[in-house]
Amino acid sequence: MRIEQVADGTYRVAGTEVNWYLLTDGEGVTLIDTGYPGDVKAVEASIEAVGRRPEDVAAILITHAHVDHIGATNHFHERYGTPTLTGAVEAARSEEHTSE
Repeated sequence: MRIEQVADGTYRVAGTEVNWYLLTDGEGVTLIDTGYPGDVKAVEASIEAVGRRPEDVAAILITHAHVDHIGATNHFHERYGTPTLTGAVEAARSEEHTSE
C-alpha cells in the first residue's frame, strides 16, 4: 500500500491493484471507493496512516459498482454503520454483485 497526498486533506491510496481516496475534513473522513474485498485491512490501515480511525469515516462514495471499488463497503456498513452514497444505476449494480 502506498499513500500519496495529492491536495490538502486529499490522499490517493494505491492498494493491491486498485486505488481509493481519502478526503479528510476536521475529524471526519470520506472514503471514495473501497478496493477489493481482500483490501479491507489495507483500507483501514490507510485511514489510520493519515491520522484517523476507521469509525471516523462519515460516508463512502462509490464511483461505480465494480468489485474492485466496492470490496470493503459491506464491512464498513456492518461494523461502523457507515452510509454509502452512489447513483441509482450503480446502486442497482451493487445489489447485483452482493447478491451473487
